[in-house]
Amino acid sequence: MTKISANHILVKYNTYELSYKMNYLKHQKKSQITLFVIIGLVLLILVIIMLAMRQSIKPKPVTAQNILNELETGRVKNHIVDCALRVTMDGLEKISANGGTIYDFEGGNIPFKDLTLGSDYLNYTHLTKPYFVSYGLKDNALCSEINYASPDYPYTNTSLSELDVIYNENCLFNSFYAAYDGFYGENVMSKLCHPMRASGCEPFAKGANVGFTIQKQLEDYIIKKLPLCVDLTQFSDKTGATLSTEVPPIAELSIHDSDMLLAIKYPIKITYPDKEPVTKVTDYQTTTNIRLGRVYNFIYNLLSLDSKNIEFDIEEEFVSSPYWKSGLEVKRVKDPCTSCSLPYKYDDILEVIDRKSIVNGRPLLFRISIKDRRPALDWMEGREIDVANTQTIEIPLNAHDPDDSKITYYFLSYNFGRSECQGSGTFIIPSEEISSSTTILTGGQGWCEADMRVQASLTYSELWASINQYDSGTHAVGILALDDNGLFDYQQFWINITDSSTNNPPQDNCIGECILEACCNYAKEKEQCNLCGDGKCKPDANDNPCDISKCDFSGVLGSNENPAHDCRGAWCKTAANQCRSFCDPDSYVGWACYPDNGNEQKRSCQSCVYAITHSGDPQAHRDCFSITDKNTCIRKMPDCFWVRQNDTVTNTFVESCYNDTSLSQVSRPAYIITK
Repeated sequence: MTKISANHILVKYNTYELSYKMNYLKHQKKSQITLFVIIGLVLLILVIIMLAMRQSIKPKPVTAQNILNELETGRVKNHIVDCALRVTMDGLEKISANGGTIYDFEGGNIPFKDLTLGSDYLNYTHLTKPYFVSYGLKDNALCSEINYASPDYPYTNTSLSELDVIYNENCLFNSFYAAYDGFYGENVMSKLCHPMRASGCEPFAKGANVGFTIQKQLEDYIIKKLPLCVDLTQFSDKTGATLSTEVPPIAELSIHDSDMLLAIKYPIKITYPDKEPVTKVTDYQTTTNIRLGRVYNFIYNLLSLDSKNIEFDIEEEFVSSPYWKSGLEVKRVKDPCTSCSLPYKYDDILEVIDRKSIVNGRPLLFRISIKDRRPALDWMEGREIDVANTQTIEIPLNAHDPDDSKITYYFLSYNFGRSECQGSGTFIIPSEEISSSTTILTGGQGWCEADMRVQASLTYSELWASINQYDSGTHAVGILALDDNGLFDYQQFWINITDSSTNNPPQDNCIGECILEACCNYAKEKEQCNLCGDGKCKPDANDNPCDISKCDFSGVLGSNENPAHDCRGAWCKTAANQCRSFCDPDSYVGWACYPDNGNEQKRSCQSCVYAITHSGDPQAHRDCFSITDKNTCIRKMPDCFWVRQNDTVTNTFVESCYNDTSLSQVSRPAYIITK
């Protein structure tokens, strides 16, 4: 084994220590170099950043290309397009809320002071904000075939189902737009587009009066309001030039079913430092997904359908329109102008909402006003009824209101009639006709307007009355249809009742002393007057008539006396309906035919006896005009009607009491006041 000395170990240790120190020093030197490199790189980056910042702070040289880039693709363009959209939405919100009109006080071009309330627009307040909604549907002033005076409204002696044919034959030539009107209205809605501008508008949506089209109104609004929104001063420092406008922009709006395209030519004046200014006209375009074309066509079509078909219900049947799409909703606002007076107090507003067109954060809402139109009662022809075949009269009543209001019917009877109609009267409805066993109702019977059976039948849109052989004859009657707002229409017709089973049908000859003689109205024989009891109806020396109101007929009811002396006898009732010719002076019947001042001329037999029909009080029709108190007149309905009508002389509304035979004399528009 080799022996290692201490010196040898010491030498080895020293050698190792020296090597370690040399390696340490070498490694330390490398670390220092790396640190210096890193510090140098950081300083270099900082210098580069500072130079870049200095370069960015230093104004760029003013060049036309720099400014052009800002105008065409940069921040200036974005600012102008954003303003254009904002102004367009504001204008669209105004014009749709007012039925297609932007008035001058809103920034539009339509002078409000030149328009008339109730003719051009309707007041409407929603959430405390006032609106002035233009009309879209009014009475048809272009078609002269329409008769607005009852009982000939809307066309004389013609069924409502035939009016379309008449309109197409006689009224379509009036104008191109007449094809979209009808007997129940003229579509006066503002046109959507003007024909000189390319767009997706339907032919009916284009109007020759360019300034009143929705398209032109929106363009004018944008031109007027856009410079107030655009602020070019904020870009002057950044572009190194002064930007300004001296000439209004040009706006062109293309309206389609699904969107609107807005094109703007915006002239911008650029002023360079120490250079002559130049003007650059920049073109901008933007599209918005507003379905204005779809909404307009939808509303126009609804108004067209409503003007042609009186049974069309806009709120219930709007989905039947070929222009309806998902998202479109319809609401009718009834009588919105509570502070208005007639005739526009009861005009309505139609609201159409498009949930798929968002304007200023809300669905597009388009309003349009609709004139309150009168109801139309279908033509009622005369009826021939044979009591041998039926014991009742059942006539369906067919009246409709173009504005979808409820219809109330009134039965009208004419001339004078039976004593049963006078006063309250009572009668019993058999138990099989009602749910309870027996009901006693008050009111006249038969051909009386107060007949409760007739009144009850009217609520079911039917004229119903029981008849028998004593009703034989021709009866002049009528039906009046009244809407909720007091506008009305009525028809006069006749019901001729015959009895083919009788052996003694009515004859064209005069009846002898029967009707009123036997009833003590004019009696020549003492025993006839005694029927009235205690001689109260005894005529005086001058053969004046008895006062029939003092007569008590209870003693002769149901008696077997000669029917000529029975005031309620069947023979007398029948005789009244058989009288159809003339009465000779010696055949006058009762006081009604007593010769005046010795006049011995023949008279119409019908004027010598009471006709079977009348209206409660025999004098009711004659007295209506003398009634000056509104409440008194209304209480006499339907004998009398309190009518508010247009005075053609003063062009104001006047009110007076009319009888039911004189309603054709009123001046339209006319309203029946019921309370």
